[in-house]
Amino acid sequence: MLFRDIALSVFRPSAYGELVRKGAARALLYLLVISLPLALTQGCRAGRLIAVTLDEAAQAVAAGPDFRMVDGTLEFDGPMPYHVTTDDGKVVAIIDTTGATDRSVLAGRENFVLVLADRVIIRNQGQVQDFVFSEQFGPDVSFSRAHVVALLSRFSGWGRVVAVLGTAWSLLGKAFAALLLTFPALIAAAARGRTTEFGKSWTVACHALTLPVILGFVRVLVQADIAFFGLLYWGSALVYTIAGTAHLPPAPSCDSAAGPAAAGPPAAGPQCAGPPTVGPGARS
Repeated sequence: MLFRDIALSVFRPSAYGELVRKGAARALLYLLVISLPLALTQGCRAGRLIAVTLDEAAQAVAAGPDFRMVDGTLEFDGPMPYHVTTDDGKVVAIIDTTGATDRSVLAGRENFVLVLADRVIIRNQGQVQDFVFSEQFGPDVSFSRAHVVALLSRFSGWGRVVAVLGTAWSLLGKAFAALLLTFPALIAAAARGRTTEFGKSWTVACHALTLPVILGFVRVLVQADIAFFGLLYWGSALVYTIAGTAHLPPAPSCDSAAGPAAAGPPAAGPQCAGPPTVGPGARS
């Protein structure tokens, strides 16, 4: 049933009328199910990136020179000034708690970090920020390198939490995308004289996202960098949305409502305009 709905959503927009009859709740469930592979892939990759980054940071700190924070002042046991370099030999940070190095080393550098005894100075895209240890952690803060390594290792386990939250966020984003597409669906339906029930337009929007979601999953799976992918994603979703509204049920007309009156109380809903009736009590 799921694969049939996918095929109809992608290859037969004329079948959207049939899909609409299954209801808005079923459409939301359908959208979440087809979005789950993409959401899981994105969430797991984000979680793994966090875990790997923190593990590598813990290993780098453990392998480097010893250091400690004593009453808000950094003590470093390595040779100073200590240069932190990338794999290609580029210096990205300097550690010097002796006072021999000052902020003048930031001149001419776009992105750089300078660690002194009492603060960290970060230059990012030309903007300089100072983080004073005593202000950030308190004047009496003290910890050792072992504490930092243990903290980084402990936080690496949060990668699983990030994976779960990332998956949920991705699914929520797909539901929000369907909500956004519901409004052009309502406009297109009204222009075509089709029903403007919100639930039916929502159902069209959910199924219109089928091809964009599939394309997004393939893109993430192969890690392809596709130019203007956002335009392709939303453009195809909008095309399917507008095409799908052509197959919604026609809007109720006054002519169809003018048949023989059925027994029972009048049905709720918009009433056709007509001349006012004058009751016996209104005559003078």
